[in-house]
Amino acid sequence: MTYVALDRRFVAWREEEDSPIQRLRDRRLYVEEFDWSELQKQHRVVILAEAGSGKTEELRAQARALTSEGSFAFYTTVHNAAIEGFAESLPDATASMKRSSVEFN
Repeated sequence: MTYVALDRRFVAWREEEDSPIQRLRDRRLYVEEFDWSELQKQHRVVILAEAGSGKTEELRAQARALTSEGSFAFYTTVHNAAIEGFAESLPDATASMKRSSVEFN
C-alpha cells in the first residue's frame, strides 16, 4: 500500500464535556486541534477513527519517520503484544535494540 502524507488533525477528548459524540459530528465545536508534532509531546494518546480510515498506515509511517530522524519509535498492536508479549511483538530492529540493554517496563 502506498502511504500518502496528509495534514492530519487531532482533537482532545475530555470526559467532562457534555457531548463528545456531538463534537465528532460537528467540526465547528472543535476548540483545540493538534497536529502530529503536538501529539508526539503527549505521554499517551488514543486514536479513534473508523475502520479503513488509515490509522495503521499512518502510525507505521510516523514510526518510520521518527526512526529515520534518529528517534526511538516503533509500531506494534495491542493484539500482538497480548499474544507474543510486548518486547517480542516489536519489529526486528527494535527487538535488537532491546537485546542491547534497552529495558521495557
